[in-house]
Amino acid sequence: MANNSIARRTKRWAGRGGAIRYRWYERVSDWWCASRDARSSVPAASMSAGEGPAGPPPVAMTMPANRSAERVWGTPRTIFLGQLGRGRAEREWICYQAETADLQVARAQAAAQRDVARSRVTAVQEQLKSLGEQLPEGRPAVAAGEENADESVRAGRRQREHTTRQQALQAEIQEGRNATEEAEVEFARLDEQIRIRREVAEIQVAMIEAYVRRRCSAYLTRLVRKHPDSERIGSLLRSGWTEQPSWLGHPSVAHSGGA
Repeated sequence: MANNSIARRTKRWAGRGGAIRYRWYERVSDWWCASRDARSSVPAASMSAGEGPAGPPPVAMTMPANRSAERVWGTPRTIFLGQLGRGRAEREWICYQAETADLQVARAQAAAQRDVARSRVTAVQEQLKSLGEQLPEGRPAVAAGEENADESVRAGRRQREHTTRQQALQAEIQEGRNATEEAEVEFARLDEQIRIRREVAEIQVAMIEAYVRRRCSAYLTRLVRKHPDSERIGSLLRSGWTEQPSWLGHPSVAHSGGA
């Protein structure tokens, strides 16, 4: 992949947009739901059995990122807003996978080439080691045309062949090392590109979380203000986002070798 293509892709990722706008009609919708829930006393069901009127059990949600079993009080509206944010966050994950698919394939190929080159270097080094520095002991074989030659001529021929073989193996080792270094550089370049895109996805999810928290806060503020038992529900309900996507809890694919 050309450097210009990488630069354009990185700029496009970096310019994906700013914070999500909280539009006026969304705020009106959240306020209307809060007023409706306050009149219907939906959050009053969060009282325990001995503290208030009987009612349906409170909504319990868990954080999929860490599989926490902690119970969190909520209302249908907060569940809706949480799932809305969860859907947007998962869509960001899909975009991340789609935009880095070719990079991940290329990175896997670079990793395979690196591993093959390393294995070849190791194998050739073993051959060179078994070949040894010295000629094996024993009477040298007689080659064609050496029937009447002196013993020193045969030994010299064997030494030259031995040296040539050593040089060929050493050259092959160096070639394998060069191939390994090239594959490592290519792997690192692709890995960095995937890491950058992963960071973009995580920042996008952080902005989605801020958007969800803002809407939940506006809803709960009006709910507490309008509810007849505002003091009690104000201590139970929070504007936290419990529907974070599960992939945020996973190690970055840029360092784990795959998505």
